[in-house]
Amino acid sequence: MNYIKSNFLSFIVIILLAVMFLQRCGGGDKQPIVTSPIITKDTVWIIKDSVVYSKPQIIKTIKSDSIIREYYRIQDTTPYHQLLSRYNELVEKYLQTNILVDSLKIDSLGYVKVTDSLSKNLIVGRTYSYNLKYPLIKETQIIPLKPKNQFYVGGGVSGSREGVINQIDAGLLFKTKRDRIYGARVGLTSSGQINYGVQSYWKISKTP
Repeated sequence: MNYIKSNFLSFIVIILLAVMFLQRCGGGDKQPIVTSPIITKDTVWIIKDSVVYSKPQIIKTIKSDSIIREYYRIQDTTPYHQLLSRYNELVEKYLQTNILVDSLKIDSLGYVKVTDSLSKNLIVGRTYSYNLKYPLIKETQIIPLKPKNQFYVGGGVSGSREGVINQIDAGLLFKTKRDRIYGARVGLTSSGQINYGVQSYWKISKTP
């Protein structure tokens, strides 16, 4: 009985700590643990600038009746110099090479330029020149690790001005999935007295 009276204050402190410990174990925030994936997006602009050479192939020939009409227009009485002039004109048109250029703008992404070379009624060469700038969206999915219960064991020392080290402690910490920490410790003073205690910690702020 005398022991209880002499250590009454210590018992009160232990009881209060035990009540707080039990209250933290049974109450508190009941919000679900969020483990949803974190998705980040980044946009990279890709620039393509190149020249492509090609030669179209004939897939079908459609004959025209313009030659027949030309034949009937020319009579035997047509002077020779007119026939020669007409012939040279047709030969010149047939053998000359015409360069045709066209450009197609694709919204704000850039343009495509087409250059055709025509000779003898055929496309003898084709060149594509393009300069395009388009976005490439990179999506990264980060799956956070699921929270787990964790245990920590450790110790410590205490001192005062009267003695460099006057107490040695050993303790056990338990961290829950919801970032709550509970602990228990046992200490041994330099005089051989044993003391003990419990702790409870909870998060008061979160880093972004």
